[in-house]
Amino acid sequence: MTNPDIVARWRAKTVRVPGSDCLWWTGAISGRGHGRFWYAPGRVVIAHRFAWALAYGVESLVGIELLGHRCDNPLCQRIGPDHVVASSYVENRREWAIRKQITGSPLDDPRGYDGGRGNCAIWRGVTRCSWRRSWTACVRSTASS
Repeated sequence: MTNPDIVARWRAKTVRVPGSDCLWWTGAISGRGHGRFWYAPGRVVIAHRFAWALAYGVESLVGIELLGHRCDNPLCQRIGPDHVVASSYVENRREWAIRKQITGSPLDDPRGYDGGRGNCAIWRGVTRCSWRRSWTACVRSTASS
């Protein structure tokens, strides 16, 4: 964390976006949507954990179960009470469940509800349902969408 070249490489992969309070990650992204940062050959860390270590020191991560995104943006690198915070799995899931119910929340699925079968999306005229996990015909016709 004291190597200025590594810190500069991390900073070069973050940007501010007009209209957003988040500090956005532009580097590699994991399958779960979080930033990944290679700070040494063969050594990768979740990017917002690196940001936390920059702000509070590596030792501060020892007792932290996980870091939660109160802004609901997994690419956010901004450390602070409305963005990336120290949390636990239980607390993070509780907060997520509450925010998911808020209309207009980024956690709310804009594709809508299809009667309990899972959310569906239409791409190039083909409907994909999350419960089916493939781009195939769906119980919900594309004509009704």
